Amino acid sequence: MVVKVYTMLGQEVATLFEGRQAAGTYQMHFNASHLPSGAYIYRVQAGSSTVVKQMMLLK
Repeated sequence: MVVKVYTMLGQEVATLFEGRQAAGTYQMHFNASHLPSGAYIYRVQAGSSTVVKQMMLLK
């Protein structure tokens, strides 16, 4: 499983997790104190499945 965060321009700003996980529900904490407010994209890839969503960072 890989979880990464990107700017709206496609620049990678963080890798939150990269490795193997057993099936289940998980939480991740993302310290975005070094990033400006704005819209970001996060991508979760597990096996052959990929989910891409948008998030808004407000400070």
